[in-house]
Amino acid sequence: MTKRQYPLILICALMLIAPRQTMGQDNGVHQVEPITQGRLRFGATVIYLEDDIKETLEFYSEAFGFEISYYDENLRFGELNTGDTSIMLASYEAGEVMAGAAFSEWIARKPTSVEIAFLTDDVPAAYAKALAAGATSAQEPKTFPWGQTAAYVFSIEGTLVGILTPPPRLE
Repeated sequence: MTKRQYPLILICALMLIAPRQTMGQDNGVHQVEPITQGRLRFGATVIYLEDDIKETLEFYSEAFGFEISYYDENLRFGELNTGDTSIMLASYEAGEVMAGAAFSEWIARKPTSVEIAFLTDDVPAAYAKALAAGATSAQEPKTFPWGQTAAYVFSIEGTLVGILTPPPRLE
């Protein structure tokens, strides 16, 4: 990627695509959990990019250890399996296919930026791995007075990525 573009990110509360099978990390088939009783559940984070979808998928896979579970070269759309949900990387064209004219209107308004945060028990190791894969440091690992450790990097396409220990439970 020669020119870094800051992505426009859309948080999906409900995926509007039919559930499909994806390969899980255990090499077994993983079914998307059905939505029941009209209750919403968080579906995915979608990062829209103008270009370099495949390169960005490979970066997230190398930097953070997420399996690329799906990639469509024609639509320029891919998914990373993060466990219970996924991170989706999509071209502007894919956004227009899914949301029609509303997508272009949304892009023109320059929506609010979003941070992606990953939880780990070893922030320094995850931070070092991200840097080795091409991320840029935003904040070195730091432990806060409440006991949580956090570091921040910019991914290759410009997303702010938090690498944190789970916050301690208030008792």
